[in-house]
Amino acid sequence: MWEYEARIIANAPAEDLVRRLPSAVVVEPVDERTCRLHAGSPSPAMLAGYLGLLGVDFTIEDPEQHPELLEALRTFSDRRGRAAGGG
Repeated sequence: MWEYEARIIANAPAEDLVRRLPSAVVVEPVDERTCRLHAGSPSPAMLAGYLGLLGVDFTIEDPEQHPELLEALRTFSDRRGRAAGGG
């Protein structure tokens, strides 16, 4: 469906995120505090941007399989830090 896909563990209850995310994102509860997202986008950079908008802490499942996403997240973080006056 998407050109780039990843599984993400979000530190939020599934019911909190399912209301805010498009139906194309599959949200599975892991426990009462975390959920797994099956998400994607046209590019790793775009997915990093979407993840930044979640408003919750998250981790990438199988990060070794997603070096492009990890690099996009670092770039996203660095740019936001500079914009906020962090150098």
